[in-house]
Amino acid sequence: MDKSNRGRSAAPGILAVDRQATVLRRSHVSQPSTFTYCPYGYLPERNNSTLLRFNGQPLELPIPLYLLGNGYRAFNSVLMRFHSADSKSPFGDGGINAYSYCAGDPVNNTDPSGHILEKVRNAITGRVVFEGAYQVLFKGNDQIAPTVFHKEVLGSGMAGFVTHSTPSDSRLTNEFGHLRAAKKVARKEIAPRLMGMKAYREDPNKPLILLACYAGSTGAAQIVADTLHRPVIAYMRKLKAPKAHLINQLSEDGKPMPLREYDPEDNDKLTTAIPQMFYPMAQVRSAS
Repeated sequence: MDKSNRGRSAAPGILAVDRQATVLRRSHVSQPSTFTYCPYGYLPERNNSTLLRFNGQPLELPIPLYLLGNGYRAFNSVLMRFHSADSKSPFGDGGINAYSYCAGDPVNNTDPSGHILEKVRNAITGRVVFEGAYQVLFKGNDQIAPTVFHKEVLGSGMAGFVTHSTPSDSRLTNEFGHLRAAKKVARKEIAPRLMGMKAYREDPNKPLILLACYAGSTGAAQIVADTLHRPVIAYMRKLKAPKAHLINQLSEDGKPMPLREYDPEDNDKLTTAIPQMFYPMAQVRSAS
């Protein structure tokens, strides 16, 4: 319920919002109001009936500013950018462009902290559905491998998540190319896409294949299994993952091409990768 607007008198009313908390309508018997926004949150018409506006953030007038992150940075909905640089740019969560809002995609992202994007999900089903055999979440670069979700990998009939990781800890690369906690990546990147697949909605025990170097030895695979509440197949060593469009390629005998990994004693030598199954700890405890 909305009662006031920073000193401006306004009768109490009920606010109708969308899944991003953007105020669309203020209901009142004598003073109903509707709000129509540009993609970056600008309202062409002046309406002072409520303080809360785009993405549920307070609007500062007369200049249409949103002070995100409890005043950390001022976002200008007319200029479609921040007034100051992000302290976490260009190498951290802020992204390459220190002044951009939501990486230029305010429809599918929000930025309540003024620092880090939050992907807009389907608020009702929690599913991410996409066309094609795979979805590239992060294109990768010279130092970091791409992050890709596949509906099937290695001709296994199982979905796979290909991403970059390190041997020193259990973090995985997310859709923005940043190393983040495996639990967070599993919850935000993997789980919604699995729920977008009928086979995984119907079978809670259908495994996911995690193609990330050292994921089995660092504990990342176990964390992903515990987070998803389903088995995860992963590998202990550094992998040589095939390119996205070749990940289900068949050999001459019609069988799936084996996954390869680097020999720990000779980095120029490749051997057949050995998969390991990781079960959610809750399942293991209940079975014992």
